[in-house]
Formats: sequence, C-alpha cells, structure tokens
Amino acid sequence: MLLTLEVRWFHPGMMPPEVLAWFGQDGLGPVSADTRIDQYLQLFDTDSLGIKVREGRLEIKQRQGRPGHAVLRRHVAGWAERWCKWSFALNTTHGQLAEPLLSPSAWIAVHKTRRMRRYELLADGTVRPTPAGIYPEQGCNWEITQVSVRGRDAWTVGLEAFGRREGLRRSLSYAADRIVGLGSHTVLCHECSFGYPSWLIQVMGKGRAQA
Repeated sequence: MLLTLEVRWFHPGMMPPEVLAWFGQDGLGPVSADTRIDQYLQLFDTDSLGIKVREGRLEIKQRQGRPGHAVLRRHVAGWAERWCKWSFALNTTHGQLAEPLLSPSAWIAVHKTRRMRRYELLADGTVRPTPAGIYPEQGCNWEITQVSVRGRDAWTVGLEAFGRREGLRRSLSYAADRIVGLGSHTVLCHECSFGYPSWLIQVMGKGRAQA
C-alpha cells in the first residue's frame, strides 16, 4: 500500500507552450517521459475511488476523507486529496486476469504523454532532485501530462507527495514552494483542481459526483 497527498489541475485542449517551457527549465532535476494508454473502470457514482489497468498491473486508489483546501503559493491553490493505493500484477499463477477484466463496455481508454520530475525531502527540509527510477523514503512527484479520451484532449499538472503519513503535507509544501513559483500560473486554481476519478466523470458527460 502507498499513501499519497495529491493536488492536481485539469484544463481542456492541448498543453500551452508556456507550460512546457515552465516544466522544462534547467536546474530542476532529471525528467522522465513516457507515452502509454491506461484503462480506467467506469465508476460514475463516486469520485473517491479509481481503478485502472496500467502496463500489466491493476491499480486501485481510494480517497481518504474529503478534499482539503490547499494554498501552495499566492495565486496557486487547489484541493489536496489523501489517497491509499494498491497495485497487483495481472500475470498470476491462475493465468491472465486482464482479458476477462477488460470488457470494452466497462473501461475507458485514457491516452497519456507524461513528463515527470521527482524530489526527495531531506530531514533538514532540503528538496533534492532524484532520478525517476529511485523512490526515496519521503518526497514528491511533479508531473505535466497531455491526455486524450475518445477524441477529447486535456492537460494536467499534478503534485503527488509520498512517504510517511505525518510527512506528506510537509513534502507537498516544500516541493511546491520550489517549483510552482517559477512562472505565471493563473490556471492553478480551485475551479480546475480535482483528481482523475472526478475528471473522468466530467469528461464523460456525467457531471461531478459527490462522494
């Protein structure tokens, strides 16, 4: 099980060049990039649960409580969500689980092109860039992702703090303080801040669920 504290923002359309330029600034640490298709189970009755198949694994995430107000910097605010996450390999001794699970009518294919930086939070409060292949005990991921669902394009900015429960808020705050003030971010506001489950409800035309 993995515990995280996340703030995420979504906007329709293609990612603006200034967002790419903001993320691409030198001196911010190594960047990992990947393009993939994640399959999300259609759950239109709640935005507090997400179930997806990603690269041969079944991943489940459940929100703990309601989103909390988070002001990361002046003019940068959103909803912080605490999640518990579980991951299971679909290749088991009982055979492939993916085929019976992935009934086309039950799942939504989300095309993603993601760029990510990872930071470690040290005991003295120092935020240190870390290669994506290394998972420190306490830290935070910063990502920008172009997504497409059934021909509808959107882009998202996300911060995901991980590690000990008592250190999540501190990790998020320290990482955000380092990165979100580097450019003009009038788009990072409460109105566009929600997680993937809530965004999928909106983009599929079901309206936002109340958990």
